[in-house]
Amino acid sequence: MTDSMFSKNDKKDLSHEEEGLVTENFISRQIVSEVMNYGVTQNQILKVIEFLAMELENREAMITLSEASKKLQDKNNQISNIITET
Repeated sequence: MTDSMFSKNDKKDLSHEEEGLVTENFISRQIVSEVMNYGVTQNQILKVIEFLAMELENREAMITLSEASKKLQDKNNQISNIITET
């Protein structure tokens, strides 16, 4: 844990496990920020979610997230086609 993330007072209020979760969340948010700074479309975000879901060890979570992402991508493509066809 870096001192820039927590002051000494903050550290004493968090358990070791909570501190680890906060660090994981912080790093995850940094990753998302980098992806967003790259400049991505909504469909690309959904595709990244699908690809990340495929990396999960929990098969049920992987299937649920992959299917949801694919369904939303299909829905976005249908809406996009309707808009361009008129």
